[in-house]
Amino acid sequence: MNCPLCKNDRVHDFRCEACGAKKIMGRWVKRCEKCDQEVEELHGLFVPHLCKGCMDKVIEHDRATGNICIMCRQVRSLCCC
Repeated sequence: MNCPLCKNDRVHDFRCEACGAKKIMGRWVKRCEKCDQEVEELHGLFVPHLCKGCMDKVIEHDRATGNICIMCRQVRSLCCC
């Protein structure tokens, strides 16, 4: 099955692993997992799932709490080590 929004074939349980869209009530939408707002683009490291505003808050919280990777020195929410 291909995602109708990005045409990628990485769809699992009615959720696209490439663009983060999911099928809700027969319609494919990009909806933030945190604030439940429908958006044009989702953000996240491996599977996009947050809107830009929520992702920025997560990154800022990681910085403020010192949640930094010791290998790459990035915040943990952006680290892929």
